[in-house]
Amino acid sequence: MNQLKSLDKGFQIFGTSSHKYKFNNPISKKELEEFENYYDIILPEEYREFICELGNGGAGPYYGIKKLQDSIVEYHREDKNYLKEDFPHKENWNWSSKLFEIFDFLRGNGTGELNDYYHKKYLLVSEYEVDKEEWEAIKLFSGNINSEIADFFENVYWREYFSKDIDKGSIDVCEYGCALRFKLIVTGEERGNIWFDERPDTMGISPVKNKVDKKMSFYEWYTSWLDDSIEEILKQK
Repeated sequence: MNQLKSLDKGFQIFGTSSHKYKFNNPISKKELEEFENYYDIILPEEYREFICELGNGGAGPYYGIKKLQDSIVEYHREDKNYLKEDFPHKENWNWSSKLFEIFDFLRGNGTGELNDYYHKKYLLVSEYEVDKEEWEAIKLFSGNINSEIADFFENVYWREYFSKDIDKGSIDVCEYGCALRFKLIVTGEERGNIWFDERPDTMGISPVKNKVDKKMSFYEWYTSWLDDSIEEILKQK
């Protein structure tokens, strides 16, 4: 960290002007125990060492490492059981692009006619030329839609795509920007690994991997950022 800080005095690396390579004070033993006891979990060791010895948030990738107290997503704060439930994914997770296509249309055409959309897309196409699910969607969504129906599907999108079950067993450790975030998995087979949550961009959730396509633990992800940032600064000189 000291090498990167000395090389990047102008905070050229993305996000560093927000934390200026400074760590917060380490978390106290009492605060850590209160957090772990409340959620009935033990945090991954690498992360525990980081917040206990280096700092409870601060200098790190993008907009820096969050404080432990800020790592709980708002919609999980009232659920003390969500962290001890296994994180449900092992590989990339996302909805079908067909669903987003429908939602995008509804957002922009709440008072239009969805059958016009499908008529243009499937002009002279029969049910035998598309898969069954797609044909059922054509029949289901054909017809007039009003703002009430559009609002209904918008609510379904926010409730289901950002469901508490999608990212249970994880905490937020870093803000990438534009509501995108890095998550540390604390429970389940992925415990200790870093995942990237791109749901605000409809890109789902995926594990962060290194150059040889292996999943990254917290320290590997953090030190990879240090190495890549130093390399980036040296290239500019």
